[in-house]
Amino acid sequence: MDISSLASDSSAVKSQQGMSQISVAVMKQQQDQQEQFAQAIIKMMEQTPRPSLDGTGKIVDIFA
Repeated sequence: MDISSLASDSSAVKSQQGMSQISVAVMKQQQDQQEQFAQAIIKMMEQTPRPSLDGTGKIVDIFA
């Protein structure tokens, strides 16, 4: 093996490591966004009006 081959191999490894770090960072960002979206859905569900106990109800079932 000559020096230029070793330098080329070393450069390729560093490039792959950099791409892996970028991929991990992007996945973490997507995971954070999904968590925020899930929290927003949970909050929205908690704010949904509940049917009254007297049987009149405040929610209309549009799928019935």
